[in-house]
Amino acid sequence: MNEIIDLRKQPVSRRALVQRINRRQRNDGRMLRKARTWNADTGDNYILDTNTNFVVRGHVDLEQTARQLGVLSIAEEVAA
Repeated sequence: MNEIIDLRKQPVSRRALVQRINRRQRNDGRMLRKARTWNADTGDNYILDTNTNFVVRGHVDLEQTARQLGVLSIAEEVAA
């Protein structure tokens, strides 16, 4: 009964991560968006309130946000 434990983390694509985050935030009326061009206010990624169409948070780190929302487990990592 020697079980081998795989300690390697499973890669998750950025696109899949964005979809997971958006699914979790849908009920709160929020959506993660990617800026077309870099902006000093929003950075590359930002969270938009879909009810008011205002930026709730700018300069969003995908991995950190996903872990806070619980959509990225400790056994997963963002694929390069």
